[in-house]
Amino acid sequence: MTKSTKSERLVDPDRMMILSLKPRYAEVILSGSKTVELRRTEPKIRVPTRALIYATTPVMALVGTCIVESVITDRLAVLWEAYGSRTGLRHAE
Repeated sequence: MTKSTKSERLVDPDRMMILSLKPRYAEVILSGSKTVELRRTEPKIRVPTRALIYATTPVMALVGTCIVESVITDRLAVLWEAYGSRTGLRHAE
């Protein structure tokens, strides 16, 4: 039996979102080395929320889940300064 985290215990099991990601980003989220996802549009969710991770072409499958613990909105430069090293991205991307 695995120990659940506080955020997992607070997640509403009836509410989920889908994160559609390129396979390489899905892999690094699932490995734990990518802990921040930058999105162009703010998700309208209550946190914590469980997210289904969908890997796009060529995988085209649900590959796992994660917990969205917070949503932070700010200018890209501010977000990059604070979280860039945790995004799995290069600055040019």
